[in-house]
Amino acid sequence: MNFVNATLLACVVVSLRMSARVAFVWWCFAVTIAAGRYLLARRFLAARPDASAAIAWRRRYFVGTTMIAGIWGAATLLFMWQAPDETLLFTGLVLAGMVAGAMPILVPVPAAFVLYAALVCVPMSAIVLLQADSPLRWAFGAMSLIFLAAMLASARHLHQTLDVAIRLGLEQGRLAENMEHARSAAEAALSVCRGFEEDVRRERDFAESLIDTAQAIVLVLDTQGRIVRFNRYFEDLSGYRLEEVKGVSWFAKFIPRGDQAEIKPPFRKGLTDFRTEATIDLIVAKDGRAILVEWSDKTLKDAAGNTVGLLAIGQDVTEREKLTESQRLLKAAAEQSNSSIMVTDYDTRIVFVNAGFTQTTGYSAEEALGQNPSILKSGQTPPETYRDLWTTLAGGKAWQGELCNRKKNGQLYWEAANISPVVDAHGRTTHYLAVKEDITRRKEVGAALQEQRNFLSAILENEPECVKIVEADGTVLQMNKAGLAMLQVDGVEEVNAGGLLSFILPQYRDAFVDLARRVFADETGVLEFQLQGKLGTRRWAETHAAPLRDAAGNITHLLGVTRDITRKRLAEERLTLALRGSDVALSDWHIASDALVFGEGWTKLLGYQPEEFHPQLSTLVGLLNPEDVPAVRDASVRHLKGETPFLEVEARMRHKDGRWIWVLIRAMAVERAADGRASRVAGTAMDISERKAMQQELTRLATTDPLTGVANRRNFLDQLEVELARSRRFGAPAALLIMDIDWFKSVNDTYGHAVGDAVLKHLAELSRLRLRRIDLFGRLGGEEFGILLPGTDGAGAWQFADRFRRDVAETPLQSSTGMIPVTVSIGVAEFGPGDAVADHILARADVALYRAKERGRNRVEGDPGAKR
Repeated sequence: MNFVNATLLACVVVSLRMSARVAFVWWCFAVTIAAGRYLLARRFLAARPDASAAIAWRRRYFVGTTMIAGIWGAATLLFMWQAPDETLLFTGLVLAGMVAGAMPILVPVPAAFVLYAALVCVPMSAIVLLQADSPLRWAFGAMSLIFLAAMLASARHLHQTLDVAIRLGLEQGRLAENMEHARSAAEAALSVCRGFEEDVRRERDFAESLIDTAQAIVLVLDTQGRIVRFNRYFEDLSGYRLEEVKGVSWFAKFIPRGDQAEIKPPFRKGLTDFRTEATIDLIVAKDGRAILVEWSDKTLKDAAGNTVGLLAIGQDVTEREKLTESQRLLKAAAEQSNSSIMVTDYDTRIVFVNAGFTQTTGYSAEEALGQNPSILKSGQTPPETYRDLWTTLAGGKAWQGELCNRKKNGQLYWEAANISPVVDAHGRTTHYLAVKEDITRRKEVGAALQEQRNFLSAILENEPECVKIVEADGTVLQMNKAGLAMLQVDGVEEVNAGGLLSFILPQYRDAFVDLARRVFADETGVLEFQLQGKLGTRRWAETHAAPLRDAAGNITHLLGVTRDITRKRLAEERLTLALRGSDVALSDWHIASDALVFGEGWTKLLGYQPEEFHPQLSTLVGLLNPEDVPAVRDASVRHLKGETPFLEVEARMRHKDGRWIWVLIRAMAVERAADGRASRVAGTAMDISERKAMQQELTRLATTDPLTGVANRRNFLDQLEVELARSRRFGAPAALLIMDIDWFKSVNDTYGHAVGDAVLKHLAELSRLRLRRIDLFGRLGGEEFGILLPGTDGAGAWQFADRFRRDVAETPLQSSTGMIPVTVSIGVAEFGPGDAVADHILARADVALYRAKERGRNRVEGDPGAKR
């Protein structure tokens, strides 16, 4: 076919005036290659090769086909490129016929046909389309591609059909032969199968009975982890019936959510391994109980060897694991304990010691086991201690005490021992447990500490100044002889009976309390104050206070060292009187240069040396109290502007020793420029602290009750009017309490007026401890007192009054004649919008007070409509 087609194509091409030489050369190649492939096919049929050798022949035939396809593809380039339409169409038809004729021959080898068709048709279509200049050429090129696709699809379908036909023909013969053998075998197998089914049924019934009576969990899961079945033992253990959970996911039903991710991988592994290692998992019963189960898994397979599920055998090990964990924890605690732990049997042979025992005694566990604890005896422990020990243990009780023992190296040591009998379930003693702690260092430190305490106590008692240790609540813990003598008492008990504050004059008590507060806030301080001894002696004292800390660094006490400075203060007062006429400080200020000249009086006034005063105005400004600077600046500006004839202002200035002193500053502009501006100012400064103190004292005397130190009636009523005005203006709540001491006349008649005065002062002192800083406590007369509570409504005032009443009742007066109970009756009145004057509030409070007395005293009464 290739020879005929090649000859025909060459002749036609030559007749259409193409090159005869090119056509002849091409024809020679085509004939040669076609003849070679034909000879190859003949040799293949003659050789009849086996399957392995046929592959090599097929490869050669594939190469020959490729060469034929290549020579026909070359015809495309030679005879169709720039050829007339007649040559183009004839060549295309020949090539198409070659491809169509090759399909039946090459279809058994699809790859060879695809290569052959592609090498022939693709170049032909490409040449036609690339040179298409007419509808005919475009149609011819498109049809070439469609022809190629149709040939390839047809070859593929024909190859599949041929393949199926060959395979069916081969199998048909084998099938007929096998059908006969299968029929006879099936009849024989059917009879055997019936016997097997009966045996299987009996085996299954036996296995079912074993599973249901087994004292272990038998669980079957499918490959998805769904429950197939479990036995009665697991039903009783979990509380679920099989019918309730069959087909349900085992993990979702029985495994806690947090454990599911950890348990699923072993399950999947169990489906691939015939047997897996035993694991312990937590499952949840129907009633919520947590059960620990130790599982052993086995893969289940069907007759074909396919995995169909998992068989799990489990044992409830909850109690065993609890016991194991408890034993592990106890052993770990014993081994890691710093205490020495020893266990002996009933015959007092050592059966266990921990690392603490080895570290304390020097004996290793191997050396100690089997020995009697007497190897530790030193002979220093009194015999009666051992008798008490064994008597206590014989009575079934634990013994505690201290033993002096000897280490392996002969060194003596003390230990605090706690020895207890260990009994069995029948109450019989089987072992003895000893937990001991080495207290040698503690005893040494205790002895050294006691020696140090004795030493410090001797120093403290012989110190000429008062040394005291005070707790946070004001209780004096310790005070030396000098301090007791200063207060004119015989012991600390007398100091604490009335409180340390009772020895300090009232005007200094707030400062004393503030000093104590600052010390417990981790500060140190110094305070000068006046105190009065129990016998009435007054003296000036200077105390230095500092915090005391414990081992952890926490402040626990106040340490105070107080010295008597009465002579010093008297000398200072006399010196002040002697220098009063010469304590004026002079200054001269040149404004333009800001040069300030200080006179010698400034040294006497403020305590600074002349060289410490910088010759500038800022020096004086820096010594002023910040609160007084605006007033001084305002007065200075007004005078410098000429608005006042001279400057006169009172201000506080910082003394070198840190205290503030009141100074009267007078100054005058002694030189002014032509425009009236001051250019030079001369001034003086004079210490007026005593005068200020006298004014403050006069104010205090005019506003306080001389006996109790609280606000007197006039001051209290004035403040009541002020608070009423503030309440009416801003709408702020406020309340008034009127309080009367119950049966006060009986106290005076029974104990005397001195004790009655002490009761009044006792009540005033309780008020200082209970009231807020904004509250006011005043004595209205006799045994009647008032309490002003700004910012407090009626309900809050009533609650405070009742709490204060209980505090008074629970805090009797401690006097030399014994404990004197004190109670009070209280009337409460809340400020109202209709109260125009303070008398309205006082009247309501008085009515409430009398109501409290009429109803039995020691109670609180308020307005009838007051909220509680």
